[in-house]
Amino acid sequence: FSNWTLSRAEEARVAAEKLGVPGFIGSQNQWSLAKADAQKGDPTWAYIDDSFASWHAKHGVAAFPYTPQASGYFRRLDNGSIGQASDLVKGLFHHPQNVNRYKRIKALQSETGFSVGEIVLGYLLAQPFPVFPIVGPKKVADLDESLRAAEINLTADNLDFLTADA
Repeated sequence: FSNWTLSRAEEARVAAEKLGVPGFIGSQNQWSLAKADAQKGDPTWAYIDDSFASWHAKHGVAAFPYTPQASGYFRRLDNGSIGQASDLVKGLFHHPQNVNRYKRIKALQSETGFSVGEIVLGYLLAQPFPVFPIVGPKKVADLDESLRAAEINLTADNLDFLTADA
């Protein structure tokens, strides 16, 4: 399913269970380490939040998230080009919670040597259920970095650190 809310996904799961038929095996919603402000996004988009991620883990449903790198949000913070981001990207992602997450990404980068991009995708790939981020690299170097993210292993403590939004 694509762009379904948690309540709709759960209704479908329960209905499939009652009918004795296979349920969905995956979802395609927006999800990244950057928390999106859904009020400022496309009204047809649905988002994977912490509750929805827990549902995926509980039921073994894979995620195929789009915009898994938040349209380059953290990269733009890193290279100082956030002002050049589109209004949509700034509206969705540029808020204090994500600035705090960027600081945590940089701290983890200092500790591990992983790049910002590797950490951003590594966060998704380290979830306790199958996650297959849909990336859209603009350059071969971007693709290479995305592929390297599959080779890093972030721990549960790393994930907790990245999302500790005090």
